[in-house]
Amino acid sequence: MILQLLHVFLYKVATAAADGWSALFQSCPVKSQPKDCDIDGLDDQQIYDLCLSLPSEAWISTETGEDCPARISLDVIGKRIYDRPAPGSPPEALAQELVRNSTNIPVPAIRRVIPHEKGCALIVMDYIPGVSLSAAWPRMSLWQKIRTALTVRRYVRQLRSIPHPRPGIPGPLAEGGVPVPCISPAIFSFMRPVRGPFTTTAEFLAYFNTAPKFGPGLRLLPLPRKPTLTDEKLVLSHADLAPRNLIVGDDGQLWLIDFGHAGFYPIWFEYVNTSMDARLESGREYDLAWRTLIPFICDPYYYVLEYIQSVYLR
Repeated sequence: MILQLLHVFLYKVATAAADGWSALFQSCPVKSQPKDCDIDGLDDQQIYDLCLSLPSEAWISTETGEDCPARISLDVIGKRIYDRPAPGSPPEALAQELVRNSTNIPVPAIRRVIPHEKGCALIVMDYIPGVSLSAAWPRMSLWQKIRTALTVRRYVRQLRSIPHPRPGIPGPLAEGGVPVPCISPAIFSFMRPVRGPFTTTAEFLAYFNTAPKFGPGLRLLPLPRKPTLTDEKLVLSHADLAPRNLIVGDDGQLWLIDFGHAGFYPIWFEYVNTSMDARLESGREYDLAWRTLIPFICDPYYYVLEYIQSVYLR
């Protein structure tokens, strides 16, 4: 307990110093307007036909074997969205555009959202030349890793500063006032990664505070220290903040991608999700440096992490 409090104190000192240094000396990148691209003259059907012309292997990740975006022209990629939870633009597209328009975080510009039958859609966005942080991280020096963590922390702070367009409704964005289900494989489990929808913050927190409803992995033994989660304020969380979703661009910028899990959650959600994701992954990028820097990037919420971990057998 004392050691944990010491860790929290040291992280708080480090983050305060980093935030002060960032505010005084670190300039934010200037937001540039999207340039013309090679699909501007195409209509939706022509873009869709381009996607159909690609081999099926183009949409499958060689690393995971799962569905992934495909490059459909020199300038853009396409990402297929299945089972939109609500009418209108997919929550991922809404979150990505909100971040691009509200912050200085380098985020790919969305060129087109093309709805399709049965609730599916295609998001067409800029292709970002570069390498994923997953590939770059193992080759970085310790100082480069710390500098990268400083940048990602600045991104997290900017995300948290964005006003909630639907105050009081937790989870992903949607057009109108209808709540949509929350997605977090790391927290809710890969077997059942979607929970909700929750209509209010109180309902969302009650889900976590009522352990027996937490899922099939529930420990039947008495829980250790059970906190009461009362964080009423909702902030925008990327909710999949991992090296695989950051690109070290050829332009020297660190790009944030894949807003498929993004939504408005209590402030501890980003830390808990990122920590649990790192514990479940085994790539070289999930080294001691990355795991140690997570509380610095997202702020440490150890008591919440311990409680949520205690109700799952992983």
